[in-house]
Amino acid sequence: MDLARDIKLAYPGLRGFSVRNLKYMLRFAREYPNLEIVQPLAAQIPWTSHIVLLDKVQDPAIRAWYAQQAAENQWSRRGLIDRIDRRLFD
Repeated sequence: MDLARDIKLAYPGLRGFSVRNLKYMLRFAREYPNLEIVQPLAAQIPWTSHIVLLDKVQDPAIRAWYAQQAAENQWSRRGLIDRIDRRLFD
């Protein structure tokens, strides 16, 4: 992906814009098109937790529930994975 390379060349000290991350960013934007709802929640949990949610939870409503729980209970990435794997939502 040329964009990742172009960002690295233009901003050598900036990190987090790998091809993989850019693909996740695009997927995140497509999965959450309503900025008014997403922006507050997105800021409450780390990016790595959002990646876990995108990879492990297909249903948008269930994904939102896990994101809300992770924010409210300050779950780590590992804690989030554990709760998803144990199907806490169910």
